[in-house]
Amino acid sequence: MIGGVFDLSEFYKILGWPEDPYSDAGRKRFKNALKFMEILSRHRWMKNILNKRKVIKILDVCGGTGIGGIALAKILLDKGFKVNLFVADLREDALKTAQKWG
Repeated sequence: MIGGVFDLSEFYKILGWPEDPYSDAGRKRFKNALKFMEILSRHRWMKNILNKRKVIKILDVCGGTGIGGIALAKILLDKGFKVNLFVADLREDALKTAQKWG
C-alpha cells in the first residue's frame, strides 16, 4: 500500500497479467488484441460509428500500457482513419510505457 492506497503495480505482478508490450507474453497479447479489434471493426455497430466520422477518439480507461487501445488505434489507422488515443490508468509506470510504446 502507498499512502493508504493499494498499489496496483503490485497487484498486476501477483496476477501475472501480461502487459509489458516488449515481452513475449505482451506481444502475444497485442497480436490477439489486433485480431479481436479487426473483428470488432467489422461489426455493424462499429461500422455505423465509423461511417459518421473521419477522426476517431478512443478513451482506454484502466488502459494500463495501452495494449487494447493501441491495437484498436492501429486497426483504424490502417483503415485510413485519423485517431486520437487517450490512455488513462492510475499507474504512472504503465502510462509511461503506453506513451513510449504507442
